[in-house]
Amino acid sequence: MRTTLPLVFAAALALSACQKSEPTAPETPVATASLEGWTTYGAPSADTTTVLPAEDVAAAPEEYTGRTIQIYGTVHQVCQAAGCWATLQTPTGTVRVAMPKDSAGAYVFTLPKDISGRRIIAEGTFDETTISADHARHMSEDAATQAAEHAEMEAKGDHEHADTSSATVPELRLTATGVFVKNG
Repeated sequence: MRTTLPLVFAAALALSACQKSEPTAPETPVATASLEGWTTYGAPSADTTTVLPAEDVAAAPEEYTGRTIQIYGTVHQVCQAAGCWATLQTPTGTVRVAMPKDSAGAYVFTLPKDISGRRIIAEGTFDETTISADHARHMSEDAATQAAEHAEMEAKGDHEHADTSSATVPELRLTATGVFVKNG
């Protein structure tokens, strides 16, 4: 028995040394095993191996329009009326993460109103769209958001859409199926 155990150990060691090592996946902002310390809203996939930076999506929105994707970034603003949207500010623009509504028109889930400055990973369908008149009215309920968007459009020289009486404005939107929020 004493001679067999060292032989078995040596054989196992030799076999493990012969196996090819798998290439490591590129680093992601949150590895699947490290979702501890994040709070989940809705039903995002726990597989975060294909998360995209919000700035990459905003820089080339046509590549992602109509696709289900995961994006990450730092929350710039949150709807203070209901927590039904959050914005991720990027060098090329803003991506709005919108919470979905059910068939009765109620939000499926909302985000806490105090998460500005925190990191999120949001999963959902990405689209280039416009804000409807109803959504524009909802946005006007949050005066700080309306003023910031108005100033941003004016600074970009977009005088047509900077008019707050306009019924629609262009928007990059991810309609979320779920969101991970980094705990404070």
